[in-house]
Formats: sequence, C-alpha cells, structure tokens
Amino acid sequence: MTRSKWKKLCLRLVLISSSALFTVVAVELGYRVYMFGWGALSPTEMHSLHRLGQSGLLQRSPHAGLRYEHKPNLDTRYHMQPFATNSMGMRDKEYSLTAPPDTFRIAVVGDSWTMGSAVAIEDVYHSVIESRLDERGKSTTYELLNFGVAGYELWDYAGTIEHKVQQFHPDLILVALSGTDQGVRKRGYPRFVEGPELNTFWTLTLIEDFKIYRRNTAYRRNTAYQNLASKAPRAKQRAGQRTEGAQAKNSGSPKPQALRRSWASGQKLLAPPVMSYLRETFSELARLRDQSEVPLVVCFLTMGHNPKGRVTQAFAKVCAENELPYRDTGSPFKGHVSREFWVFRDDHHPNREAHAMFADVVLEFLEEGGFLPQ
Repeated sequence: MTRSKWKKLCLRLVLISSSALFTVVAVELGYRVYMFGWGALSPTEMHSLHRLGQSGLLQRSPHAGLRYEHKPNLDTRYHMQPFATNSMGMRDKEYSLTAPPDTFRIAVVGDSWTMGSAVAIEDVYHSVIESRLDERGKSTTYELLNFGVAGYELWDYAGTIEHKVQQFHPDLILVALSGTDQGVRKRGYPRFVEGPELNTFWTLTLIEDFKIYRRNTAYRRNTAYQNLASKAPRAKQRAGQRTEGAQAKNSGSPKPQALRRSWASGQKLLAPPVMSYLRETFSELARLRDQSEVPLVVCFLTMGHNPKGRVTQAFAKVCAENELPYRDTGSPFKGHVSREFWVFRDDHHPNREAHAMFADVVLEFLEEGGFLPQ
C-alpha cells in the first residue's frame, strides 16, 4: 500500500473516531440535560449526583444498631443542592442539648425523604412546618430537629432515637416512614463500607442508568416476588387459572401474574415475614417511647393517594397494635401522578412542592391530635 493510501486510510479512521466520539458526547450531554436540567452541564453540579456510598458524606457509626451516619461539619453539595451538617452530623443548624425556655422541640426521624434529597433544607417538610408555626407569633418557639439520613430503615430509626434523639430531650418524636420501610433487614446489617469517591461528571450517565434499570428490574422480578411467596397459594386459589396439577408443580415461588391477581383481588396486607418484621420494629419504637416517656407519632410520606393500599394498611395495623398515632400523607395527591412531584426524571424523591404538601398534612395531623401546645 502506497503512502498516499495510508494517509487516506488514517484520515478516514480519524474522522470516523472523531464522529463517533462527538456523537457519544452529544448524546450523553443531551441525556444529562433531559434528566437533570441545564445544571448537569456544570462539573460541580454533576459531581454532586454521586451515589450515597461514594459521596464522601458518610462514616461508620459507633453506635450499635446504626450502620452509618453523616459526617459532622460538612459544607458541600449533594444532588445539586447545598448540603451542610452540624457538629452532630445532622443536616440542620446547631442545637443545644437542652431546649431554650418556652421552646417546643420535635425530633424528626426518617430516611432521605426526611433528610431532604435534592431539595434545599428550608424546603423540606419539617422546615416548612417549623416556619409556619413560628410565623404565628405565639409565645412558644418551635424547633424541628432533622435526624433524617438517606438509606435509613426501621431499625436505624430505633437506633437513632435510642442513641441520638434522647440526648436532645425532645417534647415529641415524629417518625417519618417511606415506601422503602417495608424491606426486611437485620438490625445493624449490612455494615457500612464506604466505596471510593466517584466523580460522576466523567462517567457515562446513560450507561450507569441502564445498569441501575437492569438491576432494579431483576430485583423486582426475583426478590420482591420471593418475599411475597406466602401469597402464592391464595393467589392461585382466587385466580382459578391453574389446574390442580399445575399448582402442585409450581408450588415453590409465586409467579408475577399470580401475585398481581392476588393484589387485585383484595389481599391488602404484606407477606407474613414482612408483617413480622414490621411488628418487631414498631414494638421497639413503642418500647423506646415508653422508656423515654416522650410521645411518638408516625407519618407515612407518600405521593400516592391509596388509603386501602397494602403498605399503608400494614403500617396502620402495626401502629394501632402498638398504640402509635398514624397518618399517611397521600390525600393531597389525589388526582395527580406521582411523577409530577419527582426531583428528577429518574429520581423518585419528593420535590419542593411535594414537601409543602407533606407539611400541610403533617401539621394538620399534629394539631388535630393535640400533640402541639395550645
């Protein structure tokens, strides 16, 4: 091959490679803007979208029963919002251990929905409630302390109350549940191991999201249905779609179709292993309430109006069994699609508007229940 032909071939390869690279970059940047807005073009903002375990925001907790906690005195950004913690690792301002005179103190315990993921701290529902109460100009000052940490679950809530909340001597404890609190997990496990901090600006978001989608799909098809295996016989009986021989053959794990039929046919409680887990953890919350002699109330933060749904019915049942006042926040969302209130297109955390609606319901709940000073 002559030198001129080599030059032409190399030039073509360079042009093809450059075109492919340009296409990949253009598609990636377009996808980022579509998913997160124009702020995704900023390296700083895009870097703030890292996963929690690779965010550098967490440390292993020294307390038994808590897997991890926020690092104290942070001043950074997380999911495109300022993220600062006080000396106790709370995403909140500094508080003295003893409340000032004429102050009613509420400890708010929860996960990322309470921490405020991708939402400014002043727009999170408990901050909105605090502002509304203080604006009334009464002699009582209100403090709502934010003990929310992303990824926390029921056992973490109990550990937070036992090891952190009680030292602040609150007048009321508000436990805020989310839809992830139905997952069964042993107390204190798995132990937290921080991954290497990842700069997400230099990763292909489209590829990462596709991996997450595949992982979540596999989870829904396998783990979720296996956790509800005990519903399979009833689901098959009610559906009446399988012969007796087929039922015997498939009596192991339930099929997705059978589970969908069982949900549609009116089975409103979660599987026995899940209900047992909820009873165990809520019993611990009630024990801590009795031990501290501080009232404890429970709210289920949800952006779906489904008062007869399996999850809210299960939460209501175990709360009633332990004499814990309970309210779900779904009523203002009737007639809406939950996607309207997501912070990002692929992030189901509530946005600013949803938090304001949570505040309406929670504040009404606290007032109607007589949990606030008159």
